[in-house]
Amino acid sequence: MSWDTLALGIYTIGYLAKFYQEAIESVEARSIESLQVAGASWLQVAQYGIFPQVLPLALGYTLWMFEYNIRAASVLGVVGAGGIGFELVNYIRAFEYNKATTMMLVLLNGGSGWKRGNTNYSKSFNSNRDGG
Repeated sequence: MSWDTLALGIYTIGYLAKFYQEAIESVEARSIESLQVAGASWLQVAQYGIFPQVLPLALGYTLWMFEYNIRAASVLGVVGAGGIGFELVNYIRAFEYNKATTMMLVLLNGGSGWKRGNTNYSKSFNSNRDGG
């Protein structure tokens, strides 16, 4: 494992921990209290009160960090650290502009397509539950 991979990994762990902590803090206390009053166990409170509120945010943050890391790794490769950017530079140096353009388009737009899909678990869960 190279130092650049280790640096990206530590950076990612720090940011995701911060984002996950904020997502967990944003859970509505009323839903947890309602489940506790109804006699739900701690596992049921987590399953029906916490996870449906945290999972969409956690998934969004995770995909965002994945896309960020792909772009950062490509920049690191361009400056000589190897990886995706190294291949991009090789395509440009070999005058294979079609491959270089395709690779840049995939890097710049690849992760954004995932965000356009239905990644909002709670929205689809609630619309199915309400019959819509």
